Amino acid sequence: MEGKLVEISQIRKGPWKAEEDEVLINHVKKYGPREWSSIRSKGLLQRTGKSCRLRWVNKLRPNLKNGCKFTAEEERVVIELQAQFGNKWAKIATYLPGRTDNDVKNFWSSRQKRLARILQNSGTPSSSSSSSSSKSLKLKREIPAFHDVPVFE
Repeated sequence: MEGKLVEISQIRKGPWKAEEDEVLINHVKKYGPREWSSIRSKGLLQRTGKSCRLRWVNKLRPNLKNGCKFTAEEERVVIELQAQFGNKWAKIATYLPGRTDNDVKNFWSSRQKRLARILQNSGTPSSSSSSSSSKSLKLKREIPAFHDVPVFE
């Protein structure tokens, strides 16, 4: 058990250093994007296999479009596929070369927030108050009055 505690304490967490990225890139050049756990067992990095895989997939792969805005075509694809597949971001990302599932999820989330803000700000004071009062009238009609609800004893 003590051996496990020492082993776990040696695992590095937190931000990656440029030197670590270089080691990971060289490992992938030599062995391909696999054998992630062997990086640690060979003494190359003090990171878990999962951490190495995620770093490669989400940050270091050569074809990634890190920091680039989605093109109009990419936006169209995400909107269409989200309607078809729902929030299956990994599946949607397979249709967008250079985009990760996290990129797609973040794009969608930002888009939804932006649309909600636009809708919230688009109502004029007179139209929003009449709109909200008509909503409350509908709710009052749909919810029975307290005295209309049967009592069960």
